[in-house]
Amino acid sequence: MSVTGQTRGQTGLKVVLRVLDPGFGQLGGNLPDLEDEVQIQVYDKVHMINPKVEAEEILMTPNSVLKLHTNRDDVDALSYRMLDDADQVAIAQVDEKGFLHSGSITGTSLLLVTLQESFGVNQTLIIAVKVVPVSYMRFSTSPALHTYTKESLKALPLGIVLTFTVYFHASTGEVLHSSNSHLTFSTNRADLVQVGFGPSNHTMIVRTVNTGLTLLSVHDSENTVVADYIPLPVEHAIQPEEAQRLVVGDVICFTAQLDSEDGGHGIWSSSANAILQVDSKTGAAVARNSGAATVYYEIPGVLKTYIEVVVESATNTAAKAQQDLPVETGKQTEVFLTTRGQGTNLIGTCSSFQTEAVAQLQPETSVACHLSFTNDAVDFPASSVFKTHTSFDTSSGFYTCSVTLQPTADQLTRVASMTLSNLLVKAALEGSAFSGEQVSARLPIEPGMYSDRTELTLSNLRPTAELTVFVPAAAQADMEVVSNSPVIGIQKAEAQSDFPSLSKYTIRALDLRAAGSASITISSASSGQSLIIPVTLIHVAELGANTQVVHELCHRKQQPHPYSFIIRRPPPAPDSINRPYYPTPRCDANSSFRLRLYSTRH
Repeated sequence: MSVTGQTRGQTGLKVVLRVLDPGFGQLGGNLPDLEDEVQIQVYDKVHMINPKVEAEEILMTPNSVLKLHTNRDDVDALSYRMLDDADQVAIAQVDEKGFLHSGSITGTSLLLVTLQESFGVNQTLIIAVKVVPVSYMRFSTSPALHTYTKESLKALPLGIVLTFTVYFHASTGEVLHSSNSHLTFSTNRADLVQVGFGPSNHTMIVRTVNTGLTLLSVHDSENTVVADYIPLPVEHAIQPEEAQRLVVGDVICFTAQLDSEDGGHGIWSSSANAILQVDSKTGAAVARNSGAATVYYEIPGVLKTYIEVVVESATNTAAKAQQDLPVETGKQTEVFLTTRGQGTNLIGTCSSFQTEAVAQLQPETSVACHLSFTNDAVDFPASSVFKTHTSFDTSSGFYTCSVTLQPTADQLTRVASMTLSNLLVKAALEGSAFSGEQVSARLPIEPGMYSDRTELTLSNLRPTAELTVFVPAAAQADMEVVSNSPVIGIQKAEAQSDFPSLSKYTIRALDLRAAGSASITISSASSGQSLIIPVTLIHVAELGANTQVVHELCHRKQQPHPYSFIIRRPPPAPDSINRPYYPTPRCDANSSFRLRLYSTRH
């Protein structure tokens, strides 16, 4: 049977032996059982806490002091004594409070530590005390810096505070537990790091305040042989470096290799969110306004580093079409925008998490997509014709302005195309007047094929009408204008050099006695567009007074087309269901040519 002590204290162990059948007389005196009890005292084994020695050996420099501590200092019956011969020169001395003093002579002596327990047991430790000179010094830093790549840092991060602890070593390489060295330090660049004494002996506090290389000198003021020189390179731990100078509209993906001991990431913050808005989890940021800001990366309880950023106002914006294609109805035309002249607005490389964070930050709210026409003759804003949507594309690093021609603005669009006007797309900053250079993207406008008439009416009194058709350049080569009736004739007029996209046709009734309906089809196989113009043929037996007045009015005011007019048929009134209908020409004396452009898509 084995017994293992679990915790300090006193307990008893009782053993009882019983026989199964007392009748056999197995125990003397026919006893039914035998028993015995022993007291067990469990106590802690005494060992040294200061210094922590594993080989029961204390190393000291001459004339140094060391305060001894054990794990049983709470016991009054603890004593220290040097085991030296009477005729031996004292190497070290110890007092009753545990202060160990080394002498000026190097050598070895023995230290006896005695602990008398209350239950009568004594514990003893015999430790060798060696007095040796310092051979060299070594440094260690805290806190420990970890990287998620498990690679060593090439430089100290800017802005962190480190504690340097100096360890003295004997010639054997062992660490000295006590020394009488008085350390002094100096640096060759006081503007890069700040150095001060630490809270305990042989410690220094180092704070990095600027990037660069500093040489730290540490030496013993009484023993110049004991000295060391440490290079302290300081760099930005926050990348990318080019993020130090930004322009409004820039999107930055900040990164830092530092993480906590358990692999956790730090927290990002900005000193001025109105200037530089930073996502606290990923380090994605957007430059909102001009000014100075500081980006911090902090691992709570370990370190805090930073990088200073200056955001300048944008002085050169640019827009560039992704493809040399015209703006068409119902199709999106994308234009790249940048507030950095010809460069992209993305600074750094974004991870998938940062890409999601950029979308949440909505950088496009700081950049505007402005539209205008190249021809000043267009007297309405481009925004009434085109719809825009701005977004940021992390794959290209540009803002994207998606331009769509609104179907509801056909008439205004035709006016712009009739004036041979193109669409100008410019990048600007939202909510502020931009006075810098703007490089615009020029987009041709192609609303499609259309005509100035939605229908035609021919009669024996007015057998001809003029039809003007706008044909895009892509559709001119194979455009066809045909009639589905043999009584309708089509004759093309000469092309106008000023408006090459306009084609004029004379539509003629070949049979003046015919009445009915027909249509003219204008189509282009290459563009896939077509127009159908209904044609109404009427035979007027007698010209009434009302019709004559309307005809004369149109004849005087609708130049240069005196014989063409458009009939719009309202629904018959309830009291005129059984009455014959005589179409009355409708004309608008104040209408302009551009407002009479109509389109039909099939």
